[in-house]
Amino acid sequence: MHAQLGQKVLHVVADRRVGINPFDTPIYRLGPPAQPDFMGTTLKHLDFNSYPLPGMCIHSGSTWYFQCYYRDPEAGGAGFNLGSGVAAYFVQ
Repeated sequence: MHAQLGQKVLHVVADRRVGINPFDTPIYRLGPPAQPDFMGTTLKHLDFNSYPLPGMCIHSGSTWYFQCYYRDPEAGGAGFNLGSGVAAYFVQ
C-alpha cells in the first residue's frame, strides 16, 4: 500500500472475493479510518467476540478477504486506490 502520510485508510472485509459485480457481496467497514505511519502501514486489531456489523460472523472453517481503501489523487479519474488484498483462512 502506498497511502501518503496524512491520508486516512479504511479497512474493509468481505466473506468472498468481490468480482465483476461488487454489489452482490456485502463489504464490511472495520471501524473508523486509520492513520498510516511513515511507511504507509496500518494495523487493525480484530475482536472475534464482538463483530462490527450484523451478518459478519467469523468462525472456524470460514475464509474472509481483507483489504485497505484509501484516497489517491494520483490514481487518475478514480481518485482512490486499494492495498493488496489478503485472504485469511480461519481454523480451530
